[in-house]
Amino acid sequence: MSEERLFIFGIKLLSKCFPEYAYGLVKRKLLTPRSSSVRWTKESKRKLYRTKYGCIRTYTTGDNNSRGESQGDTESPYIWLVHGWGNAHQFTPLIKRLVKQGYTCIAIEFLPERGGHSKTGHNHSQSRSEQFVSLPNWSNALDIASRYLPAPSHVITQGVGTSIVGNSMWFSRYQGKLTLVSPVLDFYQRLQQFIRENRLPSMLLARMEKEVFINDRVRLKALSVTRAIDNFAGQLAVFYSQVDGTSTVDEIHALAPRNNRKIVEFKGSCTNRMINSRSLFSNVSEY
Repeated sequence: MSEERLFIFGIKLLSKCFPEYAYGLVKRKLLTPRSSSVRWTKESKRKLYRTKYGCIRTYTTGDNNSRGESQGDTESPYIWLVHGWGNAHQFTPLIKRLVKQGYTCIAIEFLPERGGHSKTGHNHSQSRSEQFVSLPNWSNALDIASRYLPAPSHVITQGVGTSIVGNSMWFSRYQGKLTLVSPVLDFYQRLQQFIRENRLPSMLLARMEKEVFINDRVRLKALSVTRAIDNFAGQLAVFYSQVDGTSTVDEIHALAPRNNRKIVEFKGSCTNRMINSRSLFSNVSEY
């Protein structure tokens, strides 16, 4: 039995006798990002942005990083790579190829909260071990960090990173190119999909909805970015798979076809394979 299947089996058993513990494990599984900071090489300049909504860590790799960021017309184009699960290191293969093409890449990851904040910046009584996703907080944190980051000509998002960017005020002003990899356009649908596919008790999702509303004063269903992405007027490319475990496929299919849009389905592929693919690299460097 795989580790994933063993986890699901354990949750089903625990939910009958120890529902509190089962809920804590599911929440940790679905809502706890994992940092990748220890794996980055010295060529990538690391910077931490602290905001009242949470922390964002960036890793800048490329010519602008080595020369300094005030080079006027000699600057190479900036690309933001926004990871939705605290593991921006996953973009490394793509970053290496883009840097060779003259781009400067800024990988962005969102760190687990320490003690928790509401979207108004007030603390909640979360223990240090309970460091969970808050889309409103992370979108607000991105808005603040964007004031200090070089403006990108292209933004690449992965997973929940799509929801974070799509819910930000910054995105409403962005007019460059946008590429989505295994995108979560509807966070609620993604959670619902996980519960349904694994035949877990529906009360787990209902309780999660209630907790998010109490902490963030927003309904999970209201955090969908499908409309925001569909209204995006710039060049858009979407790379997804039916089996990558992340993409909200129904929402992707709901995007209206346009001449400046490209939607690519990878048959039976995981996110890593998409990030390493030649078609994604070509899309970013040529599209």
